[in-house]
Amino acid sequence: TPPAAKQSLESLATYLGSAASTDLEKIRAVYKWVTANISYDIDGYFGKKEKSPNDPQSVLKNGTSVCEGYASISLSLLQLLGIECVKISGYSKGFGYNPTKPLTTDKDTDHAWNAVKLNGEWRFIETTWGAGHVNSDHKFERNETDFYFLTDPEVFIEAHFPYMNSDMAESKKWQLLKNPIDLDTFNNRVKREKACIEHQVELMSHNKALVDVDGEVTLKFRGNGKPLTSFSAKFVNPSTGERLSSDKYVATVLDHHKNEVTVTARPPSSGVYWKLDVFGKTNEAAKTSDCIVSYHLQSKSDRHLPEFPDDSLGYYGLHESPEKFGFSKHNFCSKEGFWLQVDGGAQSEFQLKIPASTLLSASAEFLSADKSAREESFSFVEYNEGFLKVSLRMGHAGFYQLQLFCKESGSKSNSLPMLANLLVECVKPMKQPKPFPTSYTSVIEEQVTLVCPRDGNLPANSEIRFKLSSPRLKKLMVNKKVYDATKDGFDIVEKTGSVGSDLSVFGTADANAASFTGLYRFKII
Repeated sequence: TPPAAKQSLESLATYLGSAASTDLEKIRAVYKWVTANISYDIDGYFGKKEKSPNDPQSVLKNGTSVCEGYASISLSLLQLLGIECVKISGYSKGFGYNPTKPLTTDKDTDHAWNAVKLNGEWRFIETTWGAGHVNSDHKFERNETDFYFLTDPEVFIEAHFPYMNSDMAESKKWQLLKNPIDLDTFNNRVKREKACIEHQVELMSHNKALVDVDGEVTLKFRGNGKPLTSFSAKFVNPSTGERLSSDKYVATVLDHHKNEVTVTARPPSSGVYWKLDVFGKTNEAAKTSDCIVSYHLQSKSDRHLPEFPDDSLGYYGLHESPEKFGFSKHNFCSKEGFWLQVDGGAQSEFQLKIPASTLLSASAEFLSADKSAREESFSFVEYNEGFLKVSLRMGHAGFYQLQLFCKESGSKSNSLPMLANLLVECVKPMKQPKPFPTSYTSVIEEQVTLVCPRDGNLPANSEIRFKLSSPRLKKLMVNKKVYDATKDGFDIVEKTGSVGSDLSVFGTADANAASFTGLYRFKII
């Protein structure tokens, strides 16, 4: 903006209107100039210094103000350009808003914005929030956005409630709604954040800001626009205001196929409202997720529920493009979902079977909720008959985290990206489960099925039957003895060594090969 244009409101209006031929262009020019050139008076707002004056000329001169000044200079410039405009004051759900402390008409209004008449219809503009926002460090973060330019009244009422001259009846018309709402309704409704509306995230289960629960609650969301690439939720400590880094109170499940999310949240303590911030994004390249909505949850009871795994990686679910690994979105965990409830029972292990057209390589990482010990030896991965089969043995009730890693089809890299992150809830554990043998990636590559032994610990100096099949393996080697495959695979007996030693099983798909690759390793006890 030329310095001469900023000498007065009149000169600025003339400058802004010089390139505008329609009312829309004039309104647009004022909105863009105010949001780009006026900064929020942070120090004045937080009482660190005297507030900057809010009259339009002072706002132009100082380049800083609070909402009253933003709305005032916008009003003056638009009127000078011949645009019919009003300044509206009222209540807002902005910085510092807390739904546990309802807004009432005996409190001073806390915000100001504008309405303009365009083509005979009143529309909102909000230059304060259009310029940026106050962050958690109490700093003004400029982030110019068109979200608050001619905003739909149905969206604007999410966070703006007009109340002027102590006249509720007269103020209601400035909601610009066919069916205006009252202040109680405004208080009760949860505020859908800007990102929630922009990402077209629908709140499918809960629309109230305060939610009373009996130990836990399941919140449901659906993306009606672009695919959701990430979703998560975190509690905020009501005493300190700090966001908890732990995931042990929240389990988020994102179904990429349906573009739906469930968030199961358990307030860390009862009798007090815990804020739950919900985040999401539709762009995987974005460094951070945006806040979608914030609920305040209060548990009425002290139910002692098992904790979720402490690091869920944000959400449980399947890679958004499972076909890259040879899987389909339609049949992957279609029955159980991504939160598996397992009744292991006294003797049986749990097996997850996932149809796969092709599979190059795969592995699993199995973790108990507190991660006090990794459970790799209690998970076993195989691929045969067109299925990825993951067997699990769980010795205690509660939650586990199962991460599956697979090689992408056509990939020349040895890395195994994550295919799925699953939450496993063991309702009834096995009695004294035995670990599986250690298996290597060649088991997947050669599509080996181990019939027996499936226990990783073998008794010393004992005759053990080894039975396994593979459509590819031609030879097997155990205790340096080589065996040829039969039409049924391999069915042999070998003697184990002394206590503390290992017994390894090797195989090859080349009948003439002199070298073998490792398949399994057993411990001798």
